[in-house]
Amino acid sequence: MRDGNEEHVRELMRLGGRWPPILVHEGTGVVIDGVHRVAAARMLGLLRVDASLFTGGPDAALIEFIRRNVQHGL
Repeated sequence: MRDGNEEHVRELMRLGGRWPPILVHEGTGVVIDGVHRVAAARMLGLLRVDASLFTGGPDAALIEFIRRNVQHGL
C-alpha cells in the first residue's frame, strides 16, 4: 500500500476489527468497498470480517464503490 493508505490501515488496526462490514461482489468475490479493512484484518491476524454481498453488475459495482468512497477519497 502507498503511504497514505498504510496510515489508513494502521488507523483501522487501532479499532481492532470494530468497523463496518466490507462489501463483496456476490458473483466474483471482489471487494467493492473495504480493501483497507481487509488489509487491517490480515495484519491483525483476523480470520473473518463481516461482509455484505452486492449483486449488481460491473457498472453498478463501480457506482457503489464511488458512492461509498467519495467522502474520504481513499
